[in-house]
Amino acid sequence: AYKIYIQQGGKRIFAPLKFECFLEEEFKGSVYFENKKYPTCSTFTKKYIHTISYISLFKGFNDLIYFTNTSAKNQSREVYAHLKKIISAQKKINSNCLEIVKTPLGVPQLYYENKVLEISFSLSHHGSYGAVAIS
Repeated sequence: AYKIYIQQGGKRIFAPLKFECFLEEEFKGSVYFENKKYPTCSTFTKKYIHTISYISLFKGFNDLIYFTNTSAKNQSREVYAHLKKIISAQKKINSNCLEIVKTPLGVPQLYYENKVLEISFSLSHHGSYGAVAIS
């Protein structure tokens, strides 16, 4: 929900207590922030909890990655590489020509041959797991 808020032009803040989270069904919930509702869908296992938030019904792609090397730098590299591999296969383009560049707000954007691709995605990693969500 925070990442959606930022992607829609919100200001970067550290205010985790202002995001109110509710589990409304077994795997579905909502996050409320500044009078906006962000639906969520979660996966619960013994090893991780993974939640995605979306603006409208999520019809995208969501993939988890297991890391053997849990250094944050390695995780970031692996998640970036995984996104490039997925987009390369979907669009039938050379992954070496894809580049991820962050905006001044820290939102990653995907470029192909120096042109921004209008693809909404989110990357995350923590502990032994990472995720790529593409909508």
